[in-house]
Amino acid sequence: MNIYRVSLRLLLIFFFSVLLFSCSRDIGQVPPGETITYPAEGVMTINGKELRTDLAILPGGKVQRWGPWDNHSIGSEELEEIFTEQVKVLIIGTGYEDGAFLTPEGANYVDKIKQQGVTVHVLATQEAVKLFNSLPKTGLLACFHLNC
Repeated sequence: MNIYRVSLRLLLIFFFSVLLFSCSRDIGQVPPGETITYPAEGVMTINGKELRTDLAILPGGKVQRWGPWDNHSIGSEELEEIFTEQVKVLIIGTGYEDGAFLTPEGANYVDKIKQQGVTVHVLATQEAVKLFNSLPKTGLLACFHLNC
């Protein structure tokens, strides 16, 4: 009976560890000078790794899960959660066919940060990736919707 309890506890610890790890927002890092690619709808390649989730690349190169949580609309909440004072340029990739969009609240938030001197680009994801690769990475925040 004691072995059963220990085994059950170990199994639960393992299960919750895997669950917490899989729920982590952090995906990886974009090394300095690395070019990212968007070879097909729903797929982005960073540092040789294929990613299939909406993502943000923060200033400093950290990659994390991100996305328009309410269908394909990008509201102020999605932007506020990744925006920091370090950001000087914001790129928003709106999908393969430009299907994601800023809600009125998202557009107001973008207007607010533009007034603070932040340059904002809202583009289809293919164009957003090209722009990301061409810009200096200091102060650059990019968020990409990979589908639609």
